[in-house]
Amino acid sequence: MFAKDAEINHQVMGKKLIEVMAMRGKKRVDRLDQLDMLNELLAISRQNNFGPALEVKILLGLQSALADYGSGNSMKSEIWKKYLQNMETIVEILDKNPDLIIQETIQEDQESFQNPPYIVQGCVLTMLEKMDEEFIRLLQNCDPHSPDYVEKLCDETRLIRIISKIRSYLEYNDRGSTSDRCRIYILTIDYSYYKFDEKIVNLKNDAADADAKKILGRQKLIVSA
Repeated sequence: MFAKDAEINHQVMGKKLIEVMAMRGKKRVDRLDQLDMLNELLAISRQNNFGPALEVKILLGLQSALADYGSGNSMKSEIWKKYLQNMETIVEILDKNPDLIIQETIQEDQESFQNPPYIVQGCVLTMLEKMDEEFIRLLQNCDPHSPDYVEKLCDETRLIRIISKIRSYLEYNDRGSTSDRCRIYILTIDYSYYKFDEKIVNLKNDAADADAKKILGRQKLIVSA
């Protein structure tokens, strides 16, 4: 990753992260190698106590790489577990560091990893929405009567906790835009209230209408008799 005699600091780490993330989507790039490099950068950042901002920045990159690696019908179980764990780590860091600001509109040259207030370019809300989509796919691709389905369904509690913490983060000091708040409130509602399948509801309504017509038909026969 780095030469033995190289001086590793925030600037060097930031440049290396940009270099690794620039590999995304390119041909002949092994996605697993990219994940390994990002995990190595994360380990180096933690070993050298480079602070919460750089750790979050690397985790955001890691989440994007995991989403690429798990692209398809649904994430593999091990990729999903890592994605969920990383999101929990991100919200924990945000919770402990109120002076850390993550915004999509921030330019890379405006980022500040070394001293507070920490400023990081990114969007945790987009990643949360991605996680919501993947969670639904995971459940849809499981037999609802299987132990595996029940095990995956238990992750909903963790997901709700993440949604709650990100909502608090966006509400703190008006960090989130009106659009951001609407998006997080929709997710909150989705996971706080009963879900229903519109197709099933329509089928039940159709069945109820059919029953009503049968009853009405019988009543007409009785009257005419």
